[in-house]
Amino acid sequence: METTAMQKLAADVAAFLTGSWTPQPNDEDGNWRAYILGANGEKLFLSNTWAGKGRIYASGILPDHRTFADGGITVAATKSAAQIARDIERRLLPAYQTALQKANDQIGKERAAETARLETIAEVEKIIDLPFTTDHQGKRASRYVEAGIIRVEYADNVQIERFHSVTLDQFRRIVAAVPELFKKL
Repeated sequence: METTAMQKLAADVAAFLTGSWTPQPNDEDGNWRAYILGANGEKLFLSNTWAGKGRIYASGILPDHRTFADGGITVAATKSAAQIARDIERRLLPAYQTALQKANDQIGKERAAETARLETIAEVEKIIDLPFTTDHQGKRASRYVEAGIIRVEYADNVQIERFHSVTLDQFRRIVAAVPELFKKL
């Protein structure tokens, strides 16, 4: 693959950024964009079309398609790679690295919550001796049973929806087993 001007600029800028930065090979159309990867999970985006004629746009990309609300910066295309690197370090990286840390923290919390939710589902599956089904996105969340729908949206939280068609004797046994569920609000 031929190295484009944007890919060369990314390599040159990466060389002047403080720390360990490397240009990312670009399988897409590299004539107008390029990426630089940082040692701490950073991913910078450079474009010669997003900022208008004679300008280079630089922004940070957050994981899991999250939005970097502070946006990016623009620099004159006539600046040297060293000058562009200094502008990125001064004007972009402080806000971007803070946003990246927050995004990674949030992703960690979300993954932990999903792991706990799946552990709850596994326990419910053992109790009812039936596997949960997956939805159209491949997420395991519910199981249809004779009495209704058993759903787990959060860890340690089991919902029984559309609970119906129980005999009076079954109802008595349910109330006797968990009377706290039937106290007046």
